[in-house]
Amino acid sequence: MPQTAEEAPGSGSLASRRYANTPDWTGLLRDFADTIGRPYERYASDANGHLPTVASLIGEDFRDIWWESDAFASSRSKYPSPATRLSPLKIEVAQKFDDITPDLPKDGPLNDELEALRVAVVEGIITTNYDTALEYVFPDFTTYVGQDQLLFKDPFGVAEIYKIHGSAIDPESLVLTAADYDKFDERNPYLAAKLLSIFVEHPIIFLGYSMSDDNVRQIVTSIASVLTADNLDRLADRLIFVNWRPGAEATLAFGNFDVGSTVVPVRYATVPDYLTVFRVLSQLKRRFPARVLRHLREEVYELVRTSEPSATVMVADLESDTDISEIDVVIGVGVQKRLGESDRISGKGLIGLKRRDLLDDVLHSTLDPADYLEIVREVLPIVGPPRTHAPVFKYLRGAGFLTAEGNLHDDADVPKSVRAKARLGIGPPRNKGYFAERAARIRAKHSDLAALITDARLTDTLLVIPNLEPDDVDIDVLRNFLVEHWDLLDEGKVTDATQWVKCVCFYDFLANRTAPTA
Repeated sequence: MPQTAEEAPGSGSLASRRYANTPDWTGLLRDFADTIGRPYERYASDANGHLPTVASLIGEDFRDIWWESDAFASSRSKYPSPATRLSPLKIEVAQKFDDITPDLPKDGPLNDELEALRVAVVEGIITTNYDTALEYVFPDFTTYVGQDQLLFKDPFGVAEIYKIHGSAIDPESLVLTAADYDKFDERNPYLAAKLLSIFVEHPIIFLGYSMSDDNVRQIVTSIASVLTADNLDRLADRLIFVNWRPGAEATLAFGNFDVGSTVVPVRYATVPDYLTVFRVLSQLKRRFPARVLRHLREEVYELVRTSEPSATVMVADLESDTDISEIDVVIGVGVQKRLGESDRISGKGLIGLKRRDLLDDVLHSTLDPADYLEIVREVLPIVGPPRTHAPVFKYLRGAGFLTAEGNLHDDADVPKSVRAKARLGIGPPRNKGYFAERAARIRAKHSDLAALITDARLTDTLLVIPNLEPDDVDIDVLRNFLVEHWDLLDEGKVTDATQWVKCVCFYDFLANRTAPTA
């Protein structure tokens, strides 16, 4: 694999079939033919083997069953107004893929692959999968569903998942039937144009896709049609097709991809497992973490320097717990600020305390309360910018900015970003959409927080805690749990570390927002 690639994006059917044992397209449609009570082979014959048409024919016959059978009563309640005649089929297909994360491997070789994928250096993923497994692996990535979002919104090209065939969380977005594919094909040249910049700027690794796959061929054909012969040669290092062959020796070779009258140069990689690929990707050097790049593109943050000038400059602490001494890239905007004259703070330079210092203080009271005012005004805007989870209520309370009920005093002189976090309160650590629903399902299986901690998997516990109702939480039990798992911040999986930080912020809200009662 090329070691000089800049954050190579991954593309392909990475999750459903390999990691959750879901059916392929033919198997999926066969299941619905069985539900109807007619042989799948008849539908396939009537459609001349064209799977989108098979889906359309099955959808027509399935529609009446969906409306009349008690087996689909819950779906009718959830989706009382399907948009089209074939929407019932899309709804039930989406249901099959909506929550596959419990089926993902928790140990063994396949789990090792997923863990390696989590830390792989990728800037984006293009997929035709409907499921949410990739969102589970890359929880900090932003997802764009369908062609409309990719075409008409403004992707930043960093830390993003492009679900070009729709998502199970939105059944109507699925590209499934013949009509869906006709509409998709009409827009395909526009989609290809949008993706062209990605293809030119980064290597694209095709995992789980055959070179004969119609979706791949259409996109590559559309791109090839607008490139000159010289520019086509530049794609030779950009398109990499990975062939999984158990027991094979890892090899990399050059080849050609024939698309009509055009030959596109590509690379073929043969690997005994995907772990080999993901480990190589994890070794690529990234100038910035993908999540930080996305933050930098979304907003301009006030940047500061250390108290003693040096050859390095630091961006505000967007990536948690970055060692200042290791930073070797400089971006500077705004004014330089000192945190104050306190030796405890100025000894750390103008950046001062880091987010991990505040997390530690929330759990162990390691900082001097006399510094809380400086922390609110100078530290929190740096370590806790928008969209970054950081505790604020202990310092707002200690600095005297909160009423007994936990609201900011009208005349509280605090930075806007800190004021926003105080106003949002419990909201930021909580999950939304699919993950909120999953947290609710897990919570319903356990009587209280102690039972959840004892009986549930650690990953599930971390997901549920920020979504609990405050009255259901014993804060002493929560604190002990967080202290016990402090090592997640440095040694845990990325998703677990992120959720642990959210849990500490939730604890900070519960323990410090309102004034203690006498």
